[in-house]
Order: sequence, then structure tokens, then C-alpha cells
Amino acid sequence: MLKHKHYLQNKYRHSKLEEDRIRLRSWNKLVQLELNSFRQNNWNIFISQAASPNPKHFWQTVKCLNKKKSSNFSAITENNHMYKTSDENFITLLEHFSNRFTAPKLCINNTTDVLALNLWSKLSNSNQHDIELVCENSDLKFSTHDLKHQGFILKLYQLNCPYAYLFWIINYFKDRTITLDYQGHLSKQVKVNRGTPQGSCFGPKTYIVNHFDLPSIFDCPSEVHLYVDDLAILFSPSIYLKYAQQVDEIETRINKDLLKLANYAESNHQPIYNKKTDTWLRDEDSPVLVRLSQLISALTNLTMETAEEVHVVNYGVGGYYSPHVDFYHKWENPAYFRKAGNRIATWMTYMSDVEWGGATVFPLSGGHIVPKKGSTVFWYNLNASGEADYRTLHATCPVLIGNKWVATKWIHEHGQEFRRRCSLDPMV
Repeated sequence: MLKHKHYLQNKYRHSKLEEDRIRLRSWNKLVQLELNSFRQNNWNIFISQAASPNPKHFWQTVKCLNKKKSSNFSAITENNHMYKTSDENFITLLEHFSNRFTAPKLCINNTTDVLALNLWSKLSNSNQHDIELVCENSDLKFSTHDLKHQGFILKLYQLNCPYAYLFWIINYFKDRTITLDYQGHLSKQVKVNRGTPQGSCFGPKTYIVNHFDLPSIFDCPSEVHLYVDDLAILFSPSIYLKYAQQVDEIETRINKDLLKLANYAESNHQPIYNKKTDTWLRDEDSPVLVRLSQLISALTNLTMETAEEVHVVNYGVGGYYSPHVDFYHKWENPAYFRKAGNRIATWMTYMSDVEWGGATVFPLSGGHIVPKKGSTVFWYNLNASGEADYRTLHATCPVLIGNKWVATKWIHEHGQEFRRRCSLDPMV
């Protein structure tokens, strides 16, 4: 039926006869019903395999999840390294999949919780038609609004996954723990709050930043595995061992900054916005950073003597940056301008691929750049006359699925007098 859809659309689209238009609308309804039925059957098969006691079906489901490349579901991988027997691991997995079908623990004395529990009961025992009717309830739409914007949940929602399955999946990943393993040394269990991207900050109060959070330093990031609950992770630490001291220093600095942030937020009763994490890296910290500065200087023909330190930023799911310009107005910080001058240019390197979202857009010039690991964007913030170029206004779009890592180097005016000569025309 589907293959004839476009034929009939072309046949009746330009017809002015009401009979033909009615025929086309009726056909479209039939096509939509068949498509919905096809999707529903696929989801039934998908969930039955995920909850199946057959390990073969379970790993087939895992392969399917890996193909979808979800940052939340990439934690489960087939190439596993476990510190339990196969029977013990199998029993553990069965317990996890049985627990996710448990209704939420709610306060029966609370009217809102009673309503939510009733909705849960309807959803978990309903067919597709009933689910569509229940989902017309505005309270349910409001309660699922945040859930639809959490990485994998957003993708499932766009694939028309029934709401009941969404609740089951979310319930499975609520209040879980992670154990990290480095060459046989197991870390303590880390609590993972619901909706928190794995491989980033694990919640508003618990900050753990280590080499697992710096994918750019690995030769083969695909060999880094992170498992939920009591499973372990295994990776090939070729570059990490080579630059272990530098990486440890970076981790220590980030942890100190995050600890200060957490203490400040707690003492001032301020919420922590954990969608963005950043730090500054000096050339003295690592020979790699020295070579990076030399490379930027060679490619741009600009001196790095007055350039700023490398600014490394990680955007988690939902992380974004509002429209802004990189240059400063001279009245904002006159002492700093006397020392190094304004930001004449920006060098920005993408250190990771982003599955969905995270593009850098220039609204005034109409351009946009999609993040691609290893690619670099360079632009001048000032005209050759030294006047600000407002066409460089740019913003970072929200990250919908995945993580975005960016390293930025801001280059300043002083020292560039004979490298980028000035112009008398203020617009050049």
C-alpha cells in the first residue's frame, strides 16, 4: 500500500474535483493507519526481546541500541568485561529488566501522586488506542515534557514509541550506579541521577571528572566502554598512559573548580546549571598545548604572545550558548586592553562529534557550522582598521543528543602590527 502513496498523490493532487480530493484524503488515512500498525508491531518485538530471558535476544537488542548511537544507551555494550560469572550477570540483568516494570513509588495521600499512579496503571496495561486517549490528558503531557528532551527519550518519542514504553525505559534508568574500572582497579559506585548524561557530570551535587570525560585524548574512543550498575568498563589507554601526568593535572583542576562551584551554590542557595563545564589550559601544562599554539601561529600568521589560554568547554544534553560576540568594548575592561588589546581573532576546534544539535550559527551572516571531531573554525572579530565586526555575532545551538567538546583560543591585537596590517577604511 505504501509504495502506491506517491502515485496517488501525484494523480489527485492537482485535481479540482471534490470527489478526487475525498479519495486522496481517505487513502492518506489508510496509509497512516498501516504505518502506525507497522511501528507498533516493531516496538512490541523490540520490548519483548529486551525483556526476554534469552541472552541472544538481549544482545540483539543491544546491537540495535548501539546502531541508534544514543549517548544514554551507549553505556551498554556487547564487548563487555565483567567481574562476575555469566550466571550471576544474567541474574542481575533479569532483575534490572523486571524492576523497570515496577510502578513509581508515590505518596497515596497526595492527590497529584494518586492521579499519576492511576495514569501509570492505565499506561502499563493499555493498547495503542487507549494510550493515545490517555495521552490527551494535559497533566500527562506536562509530566512527560522534560522526559522527551533527555537524549534517548527524545529519539524514541520522535520514532513514535508508545508512552508506556517510555515510562518503562525511564524507570529502568532512574537512580542507577556506575562502577569504573582501570586495569583491574575498581572505583567506588557512583550514583547516576535520572536524565544525567553518562560520561559527564553525574548530577548537581556529585562531580566526577576524569579521563573518561576527555574523549579527545584517546586514540580509539570507541574502545572506551561504560556500564551501568555493577558492570565494569574496559578501555585501551594508549594516549592516556603517554600523557598521564598532564591528564591528572587537568582532572585535578577541573575537580577543584567544580567543588568551588558546588560550595558557592550550596551556601547561596543557587541552582547549579550542569549543562556546561569549562576550564582553562596553559601552554606550560603540556607540550601538546605548546605544539597547538605553534600550529595556530603558523596557519594564521599571528603571534600567540598575547593570546589567551586554551578554553575547553563541554556541553551536555541541553547545553547551549546565547548569541554573543567575542570582542570586548573598550570601556568594559580598560586595564586589560592596555596589556593585550582586543580579541582580534578566534580559533575554535571541535573535539567531538555531536549526534544531534550543537551547531555554531552566525545569524547576521547566515552561516552555520555542524560540529565534526577534528575540524576547526577561524574568524577575525575585528576589521583591519581595528573596529569591531558585528557580523561575527554567533551562538551555540542546544545539544539534543550526545556531548559537545570545544577548545577555543582567543588571539589579541598587541604583537600583530606587522602580521595583520591596519587599514584606514573602518569597514575593511
